[in-house]
Amino acid sequence: MATEGIVFVVDDDTEVRQSMECVLAAAELPVQSFSSAEAFLADANCDQPCCLVLDLRMPGMGGQKLLEKLRSRNCAMPIIVISGHADVPAAAQAMELGALDCLTKPVDPAALVTKIRDALRAVIARSRKTR
Repeated sequence: MATEGIVFVVDDDTEVRQSMECVLAAAELPVQSFSSAEAFLADANCDQPCCLVLDLRMPGMGGQKLLEKLRSRNCAMPIIVISGHADVPAAAQAMELGALDCLTKPVDPAALVTKIRDALRAVIARSRKTR
């Protein structure tokens, strides 16, 4: 079942990015991955239905800072935060900054795909109402 929209994955771990790309491709979800928040900001086209899967801990601009930057730009894309090191305060702060959900690595692929599909459906439905 193909879904309109693209999934952006931002994680500094190459193996995690590649694994997510395989899972999302198998689920027929278009994916574009980035190794850093800076690369995402420089190259991602967010003017389309999209969802962001974001690692919290990365060198340079971490996930928390990227969340803050996107919030300051009034970016409404759904964001699913993932982390192998998330504690309750970090997860709570991510949710306050607009994250849709906070998942712990290793992430259950089926649960992640379901959350992404739900998020993309909501974004697409919202964009159709505003046309």
